[in-house]
Amino acid sequence: MDDSELHHIAKKEVESKTYDKDIWNKALALTGGNDTKAKEKYIKLRILQLKRDGYKPKKSSVNQNTESPKKSTHEPKEEPESKQNSSQSSISNLEQRHNKKPSDKKTSYGWILWVIAVVFIFALVYNNKNTTKNSSYSKSNNYSSNYTSRKQDNYVESKPSVSEYTLSKNELLYCEAEMIRLDVVKDKIDKYSQYEIDKYNGLSDDYNVRCANKKYYQNDMYSINKLIKNRKYEIEQEGLARFQKNTQKIKSTFEDGEALYINTSPVSGDCKVTIFNDGSIGATLNGKFKQWKTMSSWERKKCKEALKEEQVRVGYTKEERKKVKETIEKYPLTIIANPLDARVQIMNIKPKYYHGIRLVKGKYKIRISKKGYVTQNHIFDPSKYSTYNVMLKKRTNNKSSDRSTVDCKVTIFNDGSIGASIGNGAFNTWKSMSAQERKECEKALKKEQSRVGRKGNIYEAKTSDEGSQALNCKVTIFNDGSIGASIGNGAFNTWKSMSAQERKECEKALNIEQERIGRKGNTHKINTNNSKKKRTDKYPLTIETFPSDARVQIMNIKPKYYDGIRLVKGEYKIRVSKKGYTTQNSIADPAEKTTYQIILKKKKNNISYSEKIRNKSYSNNGLPANAKLDYYGHGWECKKGYYKYGNKCNKVAIPANAKLDYYGHDWECRKGYYKYANKCNKVAIPANAKLDYYGHDWECKKGYYKYGNKCNKVAIPANAKLDYYGHDWECRKGYYKYANKCNKVAIPANAKLDYYGHDWECKKGYYKYANKCNKVAIPANAKLDYYGHDWECRKGYYKYANKCLPVGQ
Repeated sequence: MDDSELHHIAKKEVESKTYDKDIWNKALALTGGNDTKAKEKYIKLRILQLKRDGYKPKKSSVNQNTESPKKSTHEPKEEPESKQNSSQSSISNLEQRHNKKPSDKKTSYGWILWVIAVVFIFALVYNNKNTTKNSSYSKSNNYSSNYTSRKQDNYVESKPSVSEYTLSKNELLYCEAEMIRLDVVKDKIDKYSQYEIDKYNGLSDDYNVRCANKKYYQNDMYSINKLIKNRKYEIEQEGLARFQKNTQKIKSTFEDGEALYINTSPVSGDCKVTIFNDGSIGATLNGKFKQWKTMSSWERKKCKEALKEEQVRVGYTKEERKKVKETIEKYPLTIIANPLDARVQIMNIKPKYYHGIRLVKGKYKIRISKKGYVTQNHIFDPSKYSTYNVMLKKRTNNKSSDRSTVDCKVTIFNDGSIGASIGNGAFNTWKSMSAQERKECEKALKKEQSRVGRKGNIYEAKTSDEGSQALNCKVTIFNDGSIGASIGNGAFNTWKSMSAQERKECEKALNIEQERIGRKGNTHKINTNNSKKKRTDKYPLTIETFPSDARVQIMNIKPKYYDGIRLVKGEYKIRVSKKGYTTQNSIADPAEKTTYQIILKKKKNNISYSEKIRNKSYSNNGLPANAKLDYYGHGWECKKGYYKYGNKCNKVAIPANAKLDYYGHDWECRKGYYKYANKCNKVAIPANAKLDYYGHDWECKKGYYKYGNKCNKVAIPANAKLDYYGHDWECRKGYYKYANKCNKVAIPANAKLDYYGHDWECKKGYYKYANKCNKVAIPANAKLDYYGHDWECRKGYYKYANKCLPVGQ
């Protein structure tokens, strides 16, 4: 057989979804789970397997009907029997088994007796051939993965392979039993369930590929009819069991509304969709439950068919359909800010804002900001309006004009010299400062000049030269009485920060400077003998206010005010404030007066309309009983324990064993109870069971499975273990499941366990042939392929028959 015929067989298996399980699993593993690529890989691997198995079409003395099987139904075509082919008495086409024509009644009785005698002789001859042919059509171990058997009274079903042309007895038994299984559910499947329709069509396609247009022996059919007659009810129950619905209770964990307990049927693929009574949607994909609005686009696409099926099945109302639409639909949002380069932020979601961002229905906190402008916060809903205009106001900065005077401190010394420090920087003389630094301190200099009443000498700073230069120490006595000195070309330091050795060196220079300017400075602050400085006088300060509970603050010092606070001589800015009264600012000097009285005036009672609405004590607010303003202040909502009914709030009637839900406007059952009508019934937990995650139903513990209203223990056979979920068993690695036991995988030479551990595969350099691994014969200019079970030509060569020829030859 050429490659095109093998390719046709493999392609037929892919189209009818009757895969060889081992090859399909391998194709999925090699392609990373991509279905499209896996199908292409399956065809290649299947062709290689058929080649290795030495597959050849089986010859038959009878002309086989080559008409392709139907795809729309599992029943094969009916064709009249051919009277010309005498071998039809012993071997028949499976499609023709129900079409028997009555014999000709006009024939004479003698002719009938003669025909009966001839048929009897032929029956004996074909009966001997039948035993020989049945052994030749037995299933090879190659298809052991598709083999399902049930031994009892010689009842053994065997799935025929796609490539079989004549069915053995066991394969014919499978085809007849499968036909009964499909017939019994044909009129009972749910026509509104896409899942059940697809499943039925898949089983019908599989039947047509394996059983339609196949030959069988007539004697086999007689014995099979007897076996099926005794087991017809059991076979029909197997067919019905395929389409039994698995029901489970699901509870919503969404933010709004009580969940509706509904039966969730298996849906397309691995996705299960649930529509709750509040209109919200949830889906279970790959074992994980997600809200529809949190799912990605490809996850929604995968669950789209399942959602449509569930919508038809539950038949939700128009209002609920509207809520479902709102959870799926997204609306564009654009903020046009003035100035245009202002920053726009959406504060209550993670995605960054951009013009036309698509958002689901809801209220979003928007912040618009720009340096030099007042930041604005708004709440917008894209479902109402898609475009909003926001204009920012410029920020007024009154302190900017005096900034230089705050950042720069200027001192004019008694000898006319000037010094300054910018910010927290070092103190420098005016002469040593740069032009830029002088410009920054120009306003501070003018302010200081007006304060001390003299300009100072901005060109040169005079210091004592007579003795101080001789001593290499320059001393300056400032106009506030403080003393500073610099030794040699060193840094300028205050007298307080100098060491005893440095003060001793500068002592003579200090005496000369004191004689020169005619004053000693504040010698009570500075002791050249390194003795302790005297304590500064402090005066108590008390502010008496009306009302007495008004707040008092001293604005130009850090310590907090308290009655009788002790402060040094100086002017202090006092602020007195209270809600509902006019704030007053005044200046107090504790050295002049220790007690000050400040009386605050009441504000006029001009309440704005918005304040009236927010004020709960306002008499004409128009709110019904047991209600309050909502979060945004433009509507009302019921308080906790009440629910909204028309224009009033009714009290929530909480039955026994129930409590208020999270939002406080409805009730829910406590853990261990489930909701039934308007009451909470206790969950009856059978033996070996426990409450489920939500606490309103029960589930079996690990090692037990649910059967009706009880938990039965999982019977684990030898060489098996509990599966991942703990409610069934699976074979350990090195064993495969066969009926209710685990058989050991027989690994031939040059083979190993496959990825899953329940079958074997050949090592690299060997290919699978029947139940053994043969070595790959690699011709010249060839190498092992990627998978290691076949060969391929090296670069520059192409495959021709069983050798590699140079390209271009």
